[in-house]
Amino acid sequence: YWYVDYVIGYRFDNFKSLFKLEDPEPEPGPEPPGRGNKRNKKKQPDKPVVVYPAAYSTRVQGQIPLPLHYQMEVYHYLCRSLFSFLAALQSGGVALERVDGPPLGAAWNVFDNRMKPFLYLQKPHYIRYDTYLLHANTANYQSGDLVTAAVDLLKRGVAALTHALDRLPDEQSQHMFTPLLKVAKANALSMMMYMNGHCKDKDVDLDWSFSPSFPVIKFKKKAEKPARK
Repeated sequence: YWYVDYVIGYRFDNFKSLFKLEDPEPEPGPEPPGRGNKRNKKKQPDKPVVVYPAAYSTRVQGQIPLPLHYQMEVYHYLCRSLFSFLAALQSGGVALERVDGPPLGAAWNVFDNRMKPFLYLQKPHYIRYDTYLLHANTANYQSGDLVTAAVDLLKRGVAALTHALDRLPDEQSQHMFTPLLKVAKANALSMMMYMNGHCKDKDVDLDWSFSPSFPVIKFKKKAEKPARK
């Protein structure tokens, strides 16, 4: 569990450092003639207004940019809440281990290949499901504490998403944040079901239909094993 916190925090801090949202200084032009002569000194042009590209920020009402690190803060909450919930499931006795090597389309292969919310960062390596099981040592944590932490992080993510959606009029931002809000609310429902004891004797499934980066944790009935002949 500490490893997950380390990786998420490491990527979050480094991702922010990749993007500088400050206005760049104007490039120096040719010196005006008569430098040093106050009569011939020309007035320097005003600092140009910088329009941030969509990859760096999102324009909102009142021409206030929504920096990328705000978006990453939302991802940070959602990812940490997801891993806290998975750790709680493991601590609570829900089977998350791989058995006999999963087929190509198994949920945990999807976990390995698509649990990459922080793209373009190579160090540390992407979290794989095997690595998660190795480092998510829940011996010092109780299942209830992990669920409480996951619920708290998820509430913060929902609040940040709601705040962003209230301020973002453009369709691109709505398209980006609306699916994440659906993921957060669906995971909150799954957490409530788990806390109320409605998920006993069920398997865990990951639903990627809302977002390619953040799954919805769902519970389904265990598949009956065929009787041996």
